[in-house]
Amino acid sequence: MKKIILSLSTIVFVGAIVIGGTFAYFSDTEVSTGNVISSGALNLTLNGHNNVTEAVVIIEDMKPSQTWYSGPITLGISNNPGRIYKKIVQPFTCSDVVTTEPECEAEGGTWTDGGNPECVGNTNATAYLPAVTWFDLEIWDDENNDGVIDDSEWKVLIADGEEMLSTISSQWIYMGSYGYPMMENELVIRQSFHMDGDLADNKYQADTCTFNEEFMVLQTNAGHPTPVYIPSQNVTLDSINVGDSDSVSMQAHNAQLWFDDPAIGGYGGRDGGSTIAMMGGDDDGDGVCEADESEATFEVDAGTETANKLIIRHLDGSANDSFDVYVGGVLIDSYIGNQYPGQEVWVTTTFDLGANAFTGKETVTLDMTVYPWGSCSTYGQGAVNWAKIIN
Repeated sequence: MKKIILSLSTIVFVGAIVIGGTFAYFSDTEVSTGNVISSGALNLTLNGHNNVTEAVVIIEDMKPSQTWYSGPITLGISNNPGRIYKKIVQPFTCSDVVTTEPECEAEGGTWTDGGNPECVGNTNATAYLPAVTWFDLEIWDDENNDGVIDDSEWKVLIADGEEMLSTISSQWIYMGSYGYPMMENELVIRQSFHMDGDLADNKYQADTCTFNEEFMVLQTNAGHPTPVYIPSQNVTLDSINVGDSDSVSMQAHNAQLWFDDPAIGGYGGRDGGSTIAMMGGDDDGDGVCEADESEATFEVDAGTETANKLIIRHLDGSANDSFDVYVGGVLIDSYIGNQYPGQEVWVTTTFDLGANAFTGKETVTLDMTVYPWGSCSTYGQGAVNWAKIIN
């Protein structure tokens, strides 16, 4: 018994030594004051305004087999990038006022032609135009960066004959991620509607339906709302404005090794004045462009969707601005420069990712292949304005 008590005493004594020993280390304490936490902001405007009440779709005198377009709708994002959605809201409010003999007879009625013409016994009446109307959606892609809408620049999100208005309504249509400063902070769309020539017979003459449209922006790391409809093509999943290394867009995309836009040089008019940077240049400031300064990288994030194409806005200048494109370290394709001898032309090039399509985040590397030219250390080489990935 005495041995057990002695053992316990020993354990307690050792524990006291360990605890007491913690005060034997050197230490120092510093205080950081004035730390701040503040929330960001995200704002969506419709045609330049908040709290919009007027209609954005007004189509009159619609007839079968004719396509009618709404006017362009501009969605602007401020303060932060975001994902943009639109929804045509059910229920539709429809009315069927029979004003013609063909409609009356198509609905099983009898047209009485007298001093007060009317339809009698039209038991097959219908006014639900969405059941016979196709809905299409297009996005304006300003490929030449001139800010002017050209008919050839409309890209299809939802194709003609792909979705009926009655089935696409009440789904949040994902239209892409936009809003990095100076890089596509506006999304311009147009909608089209047409009555199906096989379905829309005389029963639908002179009918009217009204509905609401809703537009929404969510921060880029948010999940999709439900139910969601994701178009199969031309949705911008992520984009980067290539410019100063400390810009919001460059930092958000972990852009590395870029030669920031120097103060001198025309660069083909700088693509309308947009910020640009070089994939090659004198990064280390020793006055010489070297082989290990020929490339630059950035990250793009497709989220849960699949990026099938990489699109880059770049300069084909007076030097040979050929470059290779790598995604995730795999060579995807190459651009061959000097396609415009003696000129400096901004071009938009689409690279098909093929078997290297990806979801989630990937690193894009651009590497000059004819490098360097004589004035590289002053002007850089291989100017880029922006890049984006689409599905």
